[in-house]
Amino acid sequence: MFKELTQTKRLIKSYYYYPKLVLVINIAQYLYNKGHDVCIFNFDKIKWEYYPYDLNFHMKCTEKSENIIFEVEDESQIPNNFTLVTSIKKLNLGIPVSEIQKLDQNLFKINIDNKIYLFRIIDGKIVREKIKGLSEEIINLLKEYNELSLKEVVEIIYHKTKSSRDNIRKEIYFLKDIGIVEIKNGRVLLNNNSWL
Repeated sequence: MFKELTQTKRLIKSYYYYPKLVLVINIAQYLYNKGHDVCIFNFDKIKWEYYPYDLNFHMKCTEKSENIIFEVEDESQIPNNFTLVTSIKKLNLGIPVSEIQKLDQNLFKINIDNKIYLFRIIDGKIVREKIKGLSEEIINLLKEYNELSLKEVVEIIYHKTKSSRDNIRKEIYFLKDIGIVEIKNGRVLLNNNSWL
């Protein structure tokens, strides 16, 4: 996920401060471990009570550094040379935008070039979320049959798992909300743009 986020200049937009902060720190550590100098602009804006962990990189602002611009208000605050920008606003920069959305208490999704990634934050680290349980059963079924009616998916998964039909329907709509399946004319199919 970090590799995909740093391959081209990118804006990370979100209303949620915490996942943006952790993502910036994790990306800075990722770039530092790859041998790059890393500079975080607006470092003074960081609310450290949200990140009470050690930093595993040394900040070094040079002409060659990978510049991460944290929590920008408008375009005028961005230098020419940057790798990543985070903001609450959709800035007009002419670069790809990845938006972080909250799905659950500690479950987020980010869209990177039309691919959906799920992640949790554990001890100051971004941890990719694996699909399991009912969701995994539904995905495997759709991989096998390509496309089924909503009713067929519910009935097959019901007989396979003995989970309630209501829970199965909820799980299908959760997978739709996070961009993994599509529902068209009562038919359920995998979204080709998802990260599966």
